[in-house]
Amino acid sequence: MYESADTDEMGIRLTAEEMGVDLVYIPFRKISVSISNDGYQFKTKGRHLEKTLEGVNTVLNRMQSKNARLYASSIMEGLGKYVLNPLTLEYLCFSKFRSLVELWKRGIRIPSTVFIPLDAHDITTSGRQLNNTEAIADLIQDSLGEGDIVLKPDAGTHGRDVRLSRDRKTLINNLTISNPSIINPIGFVAQEFIEKWFYDLRIIVAKERGKPPY
Repeated sequence: MYESADTDEMGIRLTAEEMGVDLVYIPFRKISVSISNDGYQFKTKGRHLEKTLEGVNTVLNRMQSKNARLYASSIMEGLGKYVLNPLTLEYLCFSKFRSLVELWKRGIRIPSTVFIPLDAHDITTSGRQLNNTEAIADLIQDSLGEGDIVLKPDAGTHGRDVRLSRDRKTLINNLTISNPSIINPIGFVAQEFIEKWFYDLRIIVAKERGKPPY
């Protein structure tokens, strides 16, 4: 299941052919999903896909946006499919802090991190605007000190709105210009700044039946 064929999708198709896996394409854009007491429909404007889905055991969820992946996993699991990645994993990965909590409780080393579920600006029921930047900055610096701090949207993606604060003044400014959005409705994640020593690493865990993961 993917939105558009890219290099990775072509690689998946070629690998499936080499392994003899019967791979089918299921769209998740410009489709309608209907549910009722009589069953469900999954269709594009000119094609019904219920029969295609009946023959599918496992769905590889390749949606690009986090929201789309969450919906696709939820729907496919609701239809009884085994989904990669499953909804529980997509839910964890949707949030930086939820992901870090999972790593932390398993004893995996992480940067010192603070999550503050509070927006820089609130509107009271009377219509008065509250400025929370000083209070948020205090909470962050109480935990991380006054050194370099990286401020991130909890549900951001592709590095958008990630900002480095070198001092209190910059931290206040970065908090001020950080606004809630549809994908990041509330909260800030602040982390100690760690100098990049080399380059980004991609870590892949492989697991074969009967063998330990590596």
